Amino acid sequence: MVTKHAAEAAQPNEKDMIMSETTETTNQKLLKRNEVAALLRVNTHAVRLYERQGKLSRVRINARVIRYKMADVQKLIDGAMPATERKKGVAS
Repeated sequence: MVTKHAAEAAQPNEKDMIMSETTETTNQKLLKRNEVAALLRVNTHAVRLYERQGKLSRVRINARVIRYKMADVQKLIDGAMPATERKKGVAS
C-alpha cells in the first residue's frame, strides 16, 4: 500500500518541473546578466533595456534567478555588428 505522502514525494514539484523543462528545452549554456553584459561590452542596465525592447529574451529559472540563452546573445551580437567587424573581432 502506498501512502499519500509517498505518492506525493514521487511526483515532481512545480519548481523541479520548471527547472527540468528549462534545462531540456534550452539544452545549451545559460548566462547570467553580468556575463551577457561582459560579452556585449555594456552594463547590466543595457541588458535589461534589450529585454524591454524585445532584442533579448530571458529564461526565468525562479522568482529571483534570470538567465539568457547563449544562442540569443550570439544573435544579438551578430545582428548588431557588421560582418567586416565580426571578422576582425571588434565590437561596435
